[in-house]
Parts: sequence; structure tokens; C-alpha cells
Amino acid sequence: MSVLGQSVLSAYNAYNGLALNLPTGWKVNRGITGWAGIVGGEELFALVLVPTSGGSTAIVAIRGTQSVADWIEDLYSILPTPFTPFPGGVTPLPTPQVGDGFLSVYADIGGNRSGKSMQQQLFDTLNSLPALTQLIVTGHSLGSALAELFMFDYALQRAAGKYAKQSAFMVNYAAPCCGDATWVQQYASFTQGLFSGPWPQTTRIVNQDDVVPYLPPNLEQPAVEFDVRFRRNTIFWEPFVGNQHAMVNYNLVINKALPLPGQTWTGYFTEPGTTVSMVSLSPNSSIASVRRERLNQLTKAHRDDLDSVKTERNPNAVVHELHTGTPV
Repeated sequence: MSVLGQSVLSAYNAYNGLALNLPTGWKVNRGITGWAGIVGGEELFALVLVPTSGGSTAIVAIRGTQSVADWIEDLYSILPTPFTPFPGGVTPLPTPQVGDGFLSVYADIGGNRSGKSMQQQLFDTLNSLPALTQLIVTGHSLGSALAELFMFDYALQRAAGKYAKQSAFMVNYAAPCCGDATWVQQYASFTQGLFSGPWPQTTRIVNQDDVVPYLPPNLEQPAVEFDVRFRRNTIFWEPFVGNQHAMVNYNLVINKALPLPGQTWTGYFTEPGTTVSMVSLSPNSSIASVRRERLNQLTKAHRDDLDSVKTERNPNAVVHELHTGTPV
């Protein structure tokens, strides 16, 4: 996973104007922008990487939330909206619902200088790589939701007979809930034939102490979940959401866990680039169940708010209330 995790970190570096620090043996084919247009504009979200020595594999790595505009798109994803497939693919029926903010970044052209949405740029890139035989998609946080939208879109193209010589799989980190029950069912149905390797077609790596993979609580998660568990090394760790969610910590813990028997690592570490003490624990399935049930109860209690939020309430207030139980 070190190549995929480092690819996502490189996408973050690209957005922040830092040295890319690409995984060894890979180079940038192109950058992909998206439109975070509620209060922002065009942003660099993804890197497409190809081997430096040539070859037939490409990695699409999509970074997560960085700007205020990204946060607002995250908040608006509590509002379900019909998925918009790329032209030429199979039309999924019934139409799945996905987070409005996620789809906006993925499919809106807005004021992108290229005149193309992220969706269009990604498929243009695939079409510019005629020798491609393996597509790998990865992302973190918001980037994981965008990665899932792209993988589903790609699967619809495959179902229409395109990209038939390619295999495709995805590993993402800290993915938020992306769509409704129809989305989960259709994602599984359309992606199941994309990859025949020794691991699942789509794997979501989830820190059980990270709240983001449980939100928005009115939407659901597709695919196989691989659990880790880490948090800030303090009694009152829950307010430090960023430490439990940081991609650098996901990358560190998963790289230590995977080579071990049981693929679980316990121990202390310092968050890379900081002095923050962290602890990695054994995953506990009951923790995730309790958190999901709490959020589900809050969601049911506020179903009317969720249905009317576009016209009656600020999404930020609804998200805050669902997460904390405290009205705003």
C-alpha cells in the first residue's frame, strides 16, 4: 500500500505547492482539477501517475478536503442527488442517489479553465493511454468519495463494452458515506467484474476512531472495509478529529499493519511532520457498530430536516447537530 498511500500524499503536496515526493518508479502524466464552486472555484484534486520505465498501468490519486470551499462541498453532500453518468456508458436503473457536494466537484464544469469537469478530464486521460491494461484508483476523505464516483462511472462504461482489455481496482482511505442503498447495490453489481486479483475490487481502509467514514449518516458505504484503529494519545482524544483522520497517519499505520500476522499493528508513534503523540490499537467491531447506531438514530430523528435542508436550514447546522446532538 505504500505506493498508493504515497500517491495520495503526492496529490496533497501538488495542491499545496510542495515537492511532490512521488512514489519511487512513478511520474506524473497529468493533473486533474475539479470545481468546488459553492464559494470557491477550480482546484487541483488529482494526479495521474504512470511508471517511469513505461508500462501499462496508471494510478489515479485524489486528495481530500483542503480549502473552505471543499468543506462546504462536504457539508452539502448530506443532500442526496441523482448520479450523473458520463455519456456513452450504461444508464443505471433505478438511478442511485449520491452526495450532492461530491457529485458537484466531480461532474460540474463551473469555471474550469479547460472547460471540462473532473469527470471529463479523467475519461480524456484514459482515452489518451491506449496501452493501458490496469487502472488503479485511490483517494483519501473527499478524494475517496470522488474516487468511488469515478470507479462506478468507469464500470458503467465497461458495461457498455468500453475499456474491455483493462482491469481496475481501488483502495481508498477514510471514505465518507457516498450514496444511498441503491448506490451501494449498483456499485457492487457493476464493479464486480472489473478485477479478478487476490484482493477485493474495492477496499475501504477505515480508522474506527475517525468520524468521517460514518458521515453523512443518511448515506451508505459500498465495498469491503479494512479496519485499523488509531487516535491521539490522550484521554480526551475525540475532539482532535484531524489527527484521527490525517492521511499521513493512515499511511503510517497501514504500512506497519499489513506485513504483520493478522495485519494489525499496535504501538505508539508520532504523527509525521508534527510532535503529536499517537497510539495504534487493535480494531474492535463493536466500536464501529455503536457509532453507526448513534448516528443512525440522530439521522432518523432529523429526517425532515434532511429532506428540507436546501430551502429551510443551513447544511452546516444540520451536520453539526447530527454529529453532536446539539441544535444550532
